[in-house]
Amino acid sequence: GSGIRKQREPTRILIALPVQPDLVCHLLHALKTAFPDGGTKDGLQFAIRPHPMCPLTAEGLQWPAFVSHGSFEAALESCSVVIYAGGGTGMEAKVLDRRVIRYRSELLLSADGSELMAGDTVTDCSDGDFREIVLSVARDEQEESVSQRKAILERFFPLPNTDAWLEAISRLCPQASVRQVP
Repeated sequence: GSGIRKQREPTRILIALPVQPDLVCHLLHALKTAFPDGGTKDGLQFAIRPHPMCPLTAEGLQWPAFVSHGSFEAALESCSVVIYAGGGTGMEAKVLDRRVIRYRSELLLSADGSELMAGDTVTDCSDGDFREIVLSVARDEQEESVSQRKAILERFFPLPNTDAWLEAISRLCPQASVRQVP
């Protein structure tokens, strides 16, 4: 070879902040503790996406990261990994073919509605293993197949059972004319 080594682009990671202020503080503390230099020496670049109801500025962040103020979809475009701490952003990112990490604070009770997304769907991390999990997921560039993504969607959004709905409607509204749609 010519001895010229092409420098790799950093892996961009989107941090989707939740609406709960305490959880935001815990997630940002875990992030800053695990990657005090903003991930630079590990080949990472973080984009922070505050919840629309909880504004955040780069000055307020006091840490080397980009603060994204656009839509979640726009912030997601340039990121291959998403770290979230509750809400629907994890499932949305997963469906849009991103690697997903769910942060769980070791000091707060979880009120996360995304508990349905278990270990085979997302990777969980906490304060103690934050750095290790993030590096592992960021460096694993295996993509899920279309069939894997379809299975995830079908698990969380199954097709309705038309017969069961029609039966329920006819029991609740006997006067209604319920017919099977072909």
